[in-house]
Parts: sequence; C-alpha cells; structure tokens
Amino acid sequence: MKSFFILLVVLQGVKTIVLFSEFSLAFGATSPKLDVCKFDFFLLEHFVQPELSKVPAVLDYLVENAPKVKNELCKDKSKQKGLTYKAGKLYSTNREGSGAVPQVSTRYFGFEGREVDGRKLTVEDNAAYNLVLDYMIAKYDGFYALAKKTSLQTSSRLTTGGFLEYMLRYRVSPGTVADVAREVALAPSTIAADAAASWATLWIQKESPYERDSYYEFDYSWLFVARDNFLARYPNSRYRNALNALINENIVSELYNADKKSGVLSLGVGLSVGKTVKSSSLDPIDEAVTFSLPNGRVQVYRFVFQIQADILVANGISAAGLDAMIGPTFEFNEEYAVDVLAGLGFEEIYVGEDSIMSLAFMGGVQALRRLPLGDMAYIVPKLQWLVKTFKFDDPIKNRKRRAFMNQFSIGISFEGRQPLSRLNVLK
Repeated sequence: MKSFFILLVVLQGVKTIVLFSEFSLAFGATSPKLDVCKFDFFLLEHFVQPELSKVPAVLDYLVENAPKVKNELCKDKSKQKGLTYKAGKLYSTNREGSGAVPQVSTRYFGFEGREVDGRKLTVEDNAAYNLVLDYMIAKYDGFYALAKKTSLQTSSRLTTGGFLEYMLRYRVSPGTVADVAREVALAPSTIAADAAASWATLWIQKESPYERDSYYEFDYSWLFVARDNFLARYPNSRYRNALNALINENIVSELYNADKKSGVLSLGVGLSVGKTVKSSSLDPIDEAVTFSLPNGRVQVYRFVFQIQADILVANGISAAGLDAMIGPTFEFNEEYAVDVLAGLGFEEIYVGEDSIMSLAFMGGVQALRRLPLGDMAYIVPKLQWLVKTFKFDDPIKNRKRRAFMNQFSIGISFEGRQPLSRLNVLK
C-alpha cells in the first residue's frame, strides 16, 4: 500500500511537470529568448479571433514574454507569409481614403469595464491591447502602415477634443461634433466626455511630424506617438517594459529597410536637352541642339521601362525619333541610381524635301539622383548617354546607308515612388 502511494505521488509529479512544460512551450515562460515567429503568431491568432475569456491570459502573456523576444521580423518566409495573411484580416479598406491611399478601418477590440473570472478589465488594458494589435498589423503589412500614417497625417489634429473613437473608426473630420452627435443620438458634450478618457486618444497627434518627411522616414513613427502617449498617461503601467521592447527604433529601422528591399513601383516624367554626335552618313543633317520631350520612366522592382521622343533641331526639325527601352536599374544608398537600357524605336530624318523613316536599335545608360519633395515624390536630375543605329535610304547617294547617333543629354524628371509592399498588390 505504501509503495502504491509513493508511485501515485511520483506519477502526479510527472503529470505536473508535463503540464508546466506544455504551458511553458505555449507561452514561452521559461525561455530566455522566445522565437519571434511563435510569439507573433500567438498574438495575431488571438487578434484575428478574439475571445473575451482569453484576454487576461493574452495580456499576461504579453507582459511576461514581450521583453524576452528578440524583436524582429519573422525570418521564415513561409511563416512570414502566414503572419501577413493574418494581419490583413485585421482591417478593411471599404472606405475611400486620401489621394491614392485607401482609408483603412482597424478591427479594434473593445472590452474596457468587462469582467473575466473576477478580473475587471480597464481602459489601460484595452489601450495596451489595441496598441499592440496596431503594431502587429503594421509589422507584417506595409500597406496598412502607410494607410494608417496617411489617415493620421490628414485627420489627427483636433479642434474639438471629442468623438475620437468615432473619428478613428469612420474618419470624421475635426470640427463636426454636432453632426456626429446627431448620427449616434448622443449630445456633443457626452461624446466629448466619453472620448476624452478613451484608448482612442493614444493615436491623436497634437502636432503633425509629416510636413516635409522623406520617402521612408516616419512611415512607422505613428507607433511611437501612440506608445509615448500611452506611457505618458500611464507612467507606472505594467505594460511599460513590454511596449518598449516591441516598439522601438531597432524594429522601425528594420521595417522600413524591409520595405525598401521589397521592390518599388516608380513613375516618372520629364525632359532633357543635349547634343548629338553623328556618323558621316548623316552629314546632311544639321543639329544645333537635341531635345527629349517628353520622356517617361516606369520602374517595377529592379527593372525599368522608358519611352522618350527625341528631336534634333537646327533651323527647324532635322530628325525625330520615338524610343522604347527596357533594362535593369542599380540603386545606391536610396539616392542614386544607374539604368542600363536597350530597345527599339523609329527614327525619321529630313533631307531637303524628303523624310525617311527607319527602324532603329539603341542602347545606353543614364545616371539619376533623387531629391525628395515629400513622402512619395522626388525631383530627379539625370544624365543620359544613348547610342542609336539604323539603316536608311540615302536620297543623295541613292543607296542604303548605316547611320549612328551618340546622344548626350542632361535632364530633370518628377517621380512618384512607393514600395510594392505598401500598395496592397503582393497578397
């Protein structure tokens, strides 16, 4: 009997150890550095299918384990794809936004004042929960990060101090408290009072940092604003270490570097002017200056398509060409780029009263420097060297002749540019 009792105690102890080990594996309680893929998956899984009964456990998990995670993007590509898919389910784009960027509606979870197993959930709990939810979406969905930034940039500075939750959810412009009050059947003063203490105020910026920001800068800094607003409101919060571990300069730097490496869509249009050096077969063609007007450039990932019209001018137009080229681009330090181009076109030359159209082959290089004008726009000075060759029927020699043109030009373009990860086209 005594032996049986000892065996029962041992088995019970083993069971306890196994249960504790399973809990530790699930929540990472004993791991000095948790796997970021598992950590992020656990949170996003709950955010996608939130259950009130599990909220306290999720908040405790966050407090306990966020400081233990090596906070970075999940490097496993298949897992990262799954995380991006889950992040995309946490918002919708069913409302028209500002300019080319749609308005996103985040699926926040409201539970302040609710009670779970005797634990009353507070505004602070709700604020931390939704702040981390926002962070997790932005971490794996660059389009959401850009759309959220754009929304806050255009509508976050208040003139009334009220209806913040409504504004965040439906993108109401500041100054329309009375209209909102009628729609939700509450007095303006009631809406303002309710919103003043709401977690939604964390996203409101008293001063916009987006007046003259460069292309990648600030796209994730709205997370800093929300985090800092939270810590200012709750200086002794139990979530302080967790939020500082998750939302910091290192992860923001990694996120916008990942955006830059994800490939871009760039559209540019401009003009250039220069000189053309011709072969002897084109001696009858006069040229004082060469214009390229207009020229258009499209970049997708690291490939460029360019079309341009070239005009050689002396006393009048002596030659004109339409060129279409494609090739790779090589970028350096975000600011400089070199395109290597080859293509086909048509060249028309004017000799006396005659005009002769020929198919032309061409190749060349151009060097660019991007000077930011704003968040997505650049002014782009460029240098181009283009070599063309074609055969034409020489009316003077009365035979076909091979011609060469070396065109050297300097120009300027205006370019709009966005990472493909922020355009919602990779899903």
